[in-house]
Amino acid sequence: MSRKGNNIEFANITKYKEPGSDNFIVKIKPGDFYVTDNKKEILTTTLGSCIAVTIFERTLGVCGMNHFMLPFSKIDIGKFDNAARYGNWAMEMLINAALSKGALKNNLEVKIFGGGNVLDSTSSNDIGNKNIDFVKKYIKNENMKLISEDVGGNTARMLSFFSDGGIAKVRKVEQSRLNTIVNEEKIYFENIHGTKGNDVELF
Repeated sequence: MSRKGNNIEFANITKYKEPGSDNFIVKIKPGDFYVTDNKKEILTTTLGSCIAVTIFERTLGVCGMNHFMLPFSKIDIGKFDNAARYGNWAMEMLINAALSKGALKNNLEVKIFGGGNVLDSTSSNDIGNKNIDFVKKYIKNENMKLISEDVGGNTARMLSFFSDGGIAKVRKVEQSRLNTIVNEEKIYFENIHGTKGNDVELF
């Protein structure tokens, strides 16, 4: 991600043409966020215990998505490239990117997804539920409009968010793919906890 004037350029985001369509598929990976006013994009991600938040500003057609892995960190955002792994920074960055395109915070329609109990449910770090608790408190504290949610449960989700109208579609992941997603999340979390200088709070 880089900045150019008041705009944010998402250089690290994977984007490709949808076969047989004028739309572009935009893949949002863990620790990513993305905002656009292009009405021919479909923002996609896969979620286990992580959370994705979508925003849509109906007047201007500005929409966006983030994908965060843990609720909170005290990291200095100016010194850490992967701040959007954490909910508190991921939300600030997503909202600020939308505002940079002219969106008004009070007009943002918010939807939340993920937080599934797909990791070790006996762990004291119940990551999925803590992510859900964090994002709901954040939205409430910021007086934002929570339009809908699909969170919790015991499965992973595949999310598609359409920039033309702000429609979200969710598909539950088949059991055969669940182990792959769980293993990927375990690697993500191991990488986070191995980050030097990291200061993470799970509440």
